Amino acid sequence: MKRIAPWLFAATLAVVAPLSEGVTLRVANQGDVQSMDPHSLNESLQLSFTGSVYEPLIERDKNMGLTPALAVKWTQTSPTVWRFDLRPNVKFHDGTPFTADDVVFTFRRAAGEGSDMKGYTNPIKEVRKVSDLAVLVHWVHHPRFGDFLIDAGFDDSFAKHPPYGSYTEAMKLFNWGNGVTNRQEPGEDLAAQLVRRNVHPKGVFFTHLHPDHTGGVLALGPQTELIFGRTEASFLARAAVANHFAGKTKFLSIDFQSAPALAPLGPSVDLFGDGSFWAISVPGHTDDDMAFLINGKTPTLLTGDASHFAWAFQAGVAPRGWDKDGTARGYKSLEQLRAFAKAHPNVAVIYGHELVRFKLASQTKPHV
Repeated sequence: MKRIAPWLFAATLAVVAPLSEGVTLRVANQGDVQSMDPHSLNESLQLSFTGSVYEPLIERDKNMGLTPALAVKWTQTSPTVWRFDLRPNVKFHDGTPFTADDVVFTFRRAAGEGSDMKGYTNPIKEVRKVSDLAVLVHWVHHPRFGDFLIDAGFDDSFAKHPPYGSYTEAMKLFNWGNGVTNRQEPGEDLAAQLVRRNVHPKGVFFTHLHPDHTGGVLALGPQTELIFGRTEASFLARAAVANHFAGKTKFLSIDFQSAPALAPLGPSVDLFGDGSFWAISVPGHTDDDMAFLINGKTPTLLTGDASHFAWAFQAGVAPRGWDKDGTARGYKSLEQLRAFAKAHPNVAVIYGHELVRFKLASQTKPHV
C-alpha cells in the first residue's frame, strides 16, 4: 500500500472538513485569568493572556531582540529622552484610529491608582505627545509696510488630495517611508484664510524651505515677494520644494554673514529698520534656518523649526539637521533662543509646530 504524505493527508482533511464544525480547545492550568484589564494583575498567567489581546509598542522576536509592533522606530534624542514613531493607519477593533493620545493615556493609566504595573512605570518621568504637528502660518501687519506672512502653510490640494497634496513624488515617498501623513479640512488652506481676513500679503518670510512651510505658495499671486536665508536654497531644498515656486519670480534673500548679533542671540537683521521685526539666524535644522522676533504689544519670539514644541524647548531637545554637524548647530541655536527667553520672560514664545490658541495677528502688530 502506498504511503500518504502527511502534508497531503492534512490538506485533504482541510478540504473535506465541514466549515461550520466547531472545535473545543481544552487547556489545563493550575490558575485562571482574573481580568481582561491589562493593568489589573502583574502575574505570569494574566500577562500571558492579556499579551495575546493587547499589542505593545515594541516586542521581542524569536532571538529576544527588539522588533517593531505599534511603534515603527524608536530614537534616543537625549540621554533621558526616547521618541517613538507610531505605526500609521492602525485602528482598534471598532474602527477608531490609534493615535499618540492612546499611548499617553495607557502609560498614565498604568501609573495610576489601582494599577499593578506601577513598578514598570516608576522610572518614567513623563510621557508626552509630540505630534500631530500643526502646520502654521503667521500674519504680521506693519503700519507703514503692510501685511507679510511668515511661512505659507498648505494650499487646498491637501484637502482635495490627501495625504500629500502638492508634494513632489520624492517627498511623498520620504513621508510615506517615515509614516508621516497630512490632513486638512476644506477652508483651512492659505488662500481661503486670506480671503476671510481680507489680507493681501506683500511678501512671505520663510523660516526655512521645507514643503510643509512652502505648500501655500501656489495660492499666492506672482507679485508676492518670497524671502529666505541666502544659503537656504540648497540642492536638497530645491528638490523638495521647487514645484511650489514654479512661475514665481520675486525672490529675495537675507544675508546674515555681516549682520550683528542681538545678544544672547546670533546674527540678527532689523527687517524694517525700526526695531519692530527681526530675523534671527538659527542654523541647524536646515542650513539657513530663521527665527523671528516681533516687537508688538506682546513681544513674540517665533522659533520656527529651531524648536517644534514647548516640551522640546524647555528640555533643550533640538530637531535633527541634514547631518551630525547640522544637528550640532541646531543645539547651539536652540540654546541661544532659550537664553533669550530666560532673559526676557515677558516675550511670548511660539513654537514651530505647536498650535497656540490666541489671535496671533492682533498680538503681533508692531508699535513704532
